[in-house]
Amino acid sequence: MDPRLFLALCRTALASAVPLMLTQLLLQLWDEGFGWDSLRGALYVPLIWAVFTVAWATAGCFSLTRRARGTGLPVTVDALEETQYVTVPGDLTRVHEALRAAERSVDVRETPEGELVFAWRPFRGRRQVSGSAAHDESGGGVRLTVSAGDVSPGAAFLTKGSAFIAICQLTRAVSP
Repeated sequence: MDPRLFLALCRTALASAVPLMLTQLLLQLWDEGFGWDSLRGALYVPLIWAVFTVAWATAGCFSLTRRARGTGLPVTVDALEETQYVTVPGDLTRVHEALRAAERSVDVRETPEGELVFAWRPFRGRRQVSGSAAHDESGGGVRLTVSAGDVSPGAAFLTKGSAFIAICQLTRAVSP
């Protein structure tokens, strides 16, 4: 496991948790009064949130590692990037057929330039990432590009790595 990936997931989870933690801390101090006893009891709140943050980041690392297993894709801090690329062997026709047959692909269409454009659902919900497939001149395969697009700041920790998860699923779906 890449320690930079773990730290990046910790930062993302902590950034989303800090407003809620501060609200909980201030409400607890407000209810109990601003005394030394209430302050001593309130000091456990950040510790508890830190434990949850580490647990969330650990679960995220293991989830990304599990999803990448068998694909040959490295699980590094780059897995959290919004845009992911991979070149798979084969031709564009086979990839087009595999995308049409996949349950997670939506709106597969071909552009006038011969590139495939599609949407992919990496999770079970309605959340989609946009993708494209084009013939890779240098490698001789098909270059898949997936972009997570706009992620609302409040739910960023929930969908961080969605493009990487989609690339892993696409690699499995279109590989021979």
